[in-house]
Formats: sequence, C-alpha cells, structure tokens
Amino acid sequence: MTRLYFDPRDITHNTIYAATHVGVYRTTNGGGTWSPFGNSLPTVRVNDIYMPPDGSTIRIATYGRGIWELAQIELEKSVLADNTTSCDHDGVLDNAEAGTLKITLRNQGPNNVNKGTLTFTSDNPHVTFPNGNKVNVPPMNKGAAGSASIAVALAGAVGIENVKFTVAIDAPDLALSTPYTVETSYRVNYDELANSSATETFEESNPNWTIVGDPTIAPNIQSWQRRALTVDNHVAYGPDNNGQLDDTKGSMPDDQYLVSPVLSVGGGSLGISFRHRFNFEATGWDAGVIELSNDGGATWVDIGTGKYNGTTNNATSSSIGILHPAFVNRMTTPAIWPDFANVTLNPVVAFSNQDVLVRFRIGADDSTGSPGWDIDDIAVTGLTNTPFISLVPNAGVCTP
Repeated sequence: MTRLYFDPRDITHNTIYAATHVGVYRTTNGGGTWSPFGNSLPTVRVNDIYMPPDGSTIRIATYGRGIWELAQIELEKSVLADNTTSCDHDGVLDNAEAGTLKITLRNQGPNNVNKGTLTFTSDNPHVTFPNGNKVNVPPMNKGAAGSASIAVALAGAVGIENVKFTVAIDAPDLALSTPYTVETSYRVNYDELANSSATETFEESNPNWTIVGDPTIAPNIQSWQRRALTVDNHVAYGPDNNGQLDDTKGSMPDDQYLVSPVLSVGGGSLGISFRHRFNFEATGWDAGVIELSNDGGATWVDIGTGKYNGTTNNATSSSIGILHPAFVNRMTTPAIWPDFANVTLNPVVAFSNQDVLVRFRIGADDSTGSPGWDIDDIAVTGLTNTPFISLVPNAGVCTP
C-alpha cells in the first residue's frame, strides 16, 4: 500500500481509500472489509490519491498508466439492443429498428441516491428517443448499483455508423452544482459475417479465438480478453498478471494463452503480421511469445524468433524458460509504449497443406505484474480458408 485517503465527506472517518499495487481499494466500515474501487480502472500500481472537498471525483496517479479520474457515480455497464421492434434480432440496432439502451450505474459515494433525472442525448442525427430523452435516476444506496432504460430508434443510417450517448445525471443527493455526465458509445447498422476474412480485427462481438490458461481470480489475476480502446477500435488484451501471495492466488507462475481458430495452410508458407504494444515486468521476468501447433495443440513451436526484442532473464521462474527469446520489458522500438508497432513474422515454412493453430502466450513469474500486451489486426496469408469474422454494413432497410 502506498497511500491512504479518508473521504472528506464522511465525518465518521469510516470511508477510506487505499492506493495499492493492484488498483484502488475502499472500505466503508473503517477497515473491517475492503473491496476494489473503480469499475474501469486497470489492475495497475497506484501511487497517489486526491479527492476534492465536494467528493465529486477521485483522481489517482498510477505507475505506467497515467492519471485517472473516478467519479462518485460510475457507469458500470451499458447495453444497446434491438429488442423492441427488430428486423433481424441480432442484438445490433439497424436501420428501421427500435430498441433499448440500458445503463447500470454504481453509487461509489458515501450518500444514498434516492431521486433525480437522467437526460440522454446522442451525437448521431439518425438516432432518436421515441418516448422522450428523460427517465428517473434509479435509487442507489451507497455502494449499490441501479439500472435505467430508454427507448431508442435508428433511421437514415448510411453504412456502418457510430453513436455516442451522453447521460446527464441530475440528483440532489450528489450535492453538485451542475449535473454529472457519463458517456457510452456503440456501432450501429452492421452485420457480422462468419468465415469471411483472413484478418482478425477483434471488432466482432465474440471473436472465435480460444482463451485458456492458469486459473484466474478477480480482480488482479485475469485471462486474455477483448477490450475497447474506442468504439471502433478493439484489441485482444493479454494481462501480465502478478502471482504474488496477496490473498487472491498463491505464489506461483502464471501462463495465459490466446489460441486461433484452425488455419488451413496452402501449398506455400504461412505469413503472419499484426500490430501490438507491450509492457511486461522489467528485466525479463515476464514475457510474451508466439507459438504454432500442427497437432491440434498437443505440442507447440516458437515462431517469433527474430522479431523479439530480448530474452527472459537468467533467473526467471516463468514457464517460458531461462534466456528464452521473447517480447520483454517495455516496448521502446520501433515505437515507444503505449504507441503501437507493426510486426511481420518471418515466413513460416514446413507446414504447407496442414491445419495449424497459432497462439499468443504470456508467461509471468510469481511476483509483480505490469500493464501487459495489446494485439490487433492479425493478418494471415498463405491460407486456403478465411477463418475470421468481419463486419459489413447491414444488409438493407427492412419493414418490421
């Protein structure tokens, strides 16, 4: 723990925030119990905490992930679905469809929120609110969540479009001079076409990659996952977990894998390129490698040698091994993390006319973790199949 901060609004001094190596934790009973605070905060070392006297936000300083601001009322989850008047019931709001935007808010402050108004606006002129753009704030006791829904409709979209919803929260119990706003964004008017591309962009809702690895325990031992950098830019995120003894997992190494669907190689060599950024625990304790299997995953060979920036260290306890070529430390060339860099692997030969799997593997030792590995736009050449899902504009306007 690097910092304790007492909530200035709690005269009983029972609400305390702790800056730790795995995020911010909060107690509301004077330290009797603690829980993670900050729904969107990554698992990262936090060095300092500040809260203004009105308690509207908390600002934190992290090691390696910049400055964050966490609100008293957090947008915990949002779902936009075509579940009212729909042409294809695919979960995506398309032209001539009506649906629902449902948001879940969590009250992270010390006061109960009992009433107020949520006002919704959209930056896309093709998206409207058929029943009006105001609903009541859901009652939320301190620490509790509440949900609210509003009807939405789409008409006149041209191709795939984006929409950003802004929600103004006006609740007297927050004691703020102006409404507090949260935002959520979506794509609209598109379909997902299976087996249509040899490039994986991770823009589809459920990429057909397999995620395997050591057991994960929230909040700080995670698996590979799809995450959004922006509404139209998603990546595969591989965590550099810490395996230290911290009441969530025993002290042990950690391995996490992202495994491709079957890639059918033609008569030539296999080509793989992608863009990525990585930040692993320094001096080679943790690392990332790229491996291939031609026997359904029974055995694997490393295919990234020649593109790695270093090796694991000579005392690592990661299962990748000692002095093994790998992506290590914080990326500094050809781009400096957190910028992305492009990688083209050497042509993979000797696997022609075979079905193969490719996996991205992170091996971590039994101590400190780091931000991890983001991967996107995996382009594969030399295939006879198109194993990935692509996004295409909705097939056309229909009459429900």
